[in-house]
Amino acid sequence: MSYGGIDTVNIIGRVITSLGGVVQTFLIILFLLLPTAALADVYNCNGNWTNKPCDGGKKAFKEKEHVPLSPEQIKEQDAEKQQREKSFLVADFRRQAEETKKRGISSFKSKAAIKFCERSTTSLDDCAAKLSAADDELASFVDEEDKKLIELEKIRIDKQRNRQLQRY
Repeated sequence: MSYGGIDTVNIIGRVITSLGGVVQTFLIILFLLLPTAALADVYNCNGNWTNKPCDGGKKAFKEKEHVPLSPEQIKEQDAEKQQREKSFLVADFRRQAEETKKRGISSFKSKAAIKFCERSTTSLDDCAAKLSAADDELASFVDEEDKKLIELEKIRIDKQRNRQLQRY
């Protein structure tokens, strides 16, 4: 249908299409903002799931009651957290030590620091300090090794240059 050269069906189609996006966006926002579905009680009534209580049916999802922790539980959680953090530090240090070991560099201090950190009585701060000192020692060994390798490479280049000069 055309009115004055304007295709009304085409115009109506465009309006519906543009409104479709708006409607879809509105519905998505509506579902995201309405938390009622998340707050519904769910019951299992002899294998049938429903949102209404039944005789003998138990709530499938119960809210947990917050029970305050005792001081002993708090200490235990803190100790477990420190132990995990120590194990992460030790694992990271071991990876670094393995990399330097591949280059032929190892240190007694590294092994001693790892053993020190593996003790349950060692604090996180003490462990970090020992590992840091051992890491510094390894870094100095690596620096010395790198300097030696650079010197050896310079000697090799000089010898090669001398051989080339002797040929001419």
